[in-house]
Amino acid sequence: MSACEVTSTLLSCEEALLVAEPFFLAVKEKFVAWEKGTYGSSRTRRVRLECDSVLHLEEGCIGGEPAFRHFAACSEDGDLIVMAPELVELPESTLLGIMTHEFGHALDFGRPAHFGFDGERVVMQDPAKMSDRRRVAAMRWWRDRGPDVVEQMADRIAEVVTGRTIGYTGPCMLQTIGGKVRRPAALR
Repeated sequence: MSACEVTSTLLSCEEALLVAEPFFLAVKEKFVAWEKGTYGSSRTRRVRLECDSVLHLEEGCIGGEPAFRHFAACSEDGDLIVMAPELVELPESTLLGIMTHEFGHALDFGRPAHFGFDGERVVMQDPAKMSDRRRVAAMRWWRDRGPDVVEQMADRIAEVVTGRTIGYTGPCMLQTIGGKVRRPAALR
């Protein structure tokens, strides 16, 4: 058993969704309000939550060892967050950290090239106000980002929206609200 493996939950997806939904809705409310205040409308209002009982068992690796650390994922269009039922077995600050991180992806994916990244912080930008040349460059950069940048941006966008730090903790290096350690490079 890997240090990152979480034993299976006895909860079904339906039961896990009942536990996770209040957290999901609280984070969603924060993102919708921020997005409406910033853009006048909200794409994150469409984000829905589903459960997949094999999500965390399908992927992940740290140092060549299986790392069952994938408790949630966001669709590439930003409209769906899928969670493993084991997510609700994690500490509340970790469940919230993961959920907030996934909403960071949802906002990023739903508004391509609206966020730049200088390696440490998110830079707000409006493609509609860019020259054609700059907009094409911004979209190309956004589309061609590496996995580390995509993941770091999700954390930083979540921090901008919530005002809370997303850090990483434990042997699995899972997201947590208020954590002090930034996402390690090449963490998958």
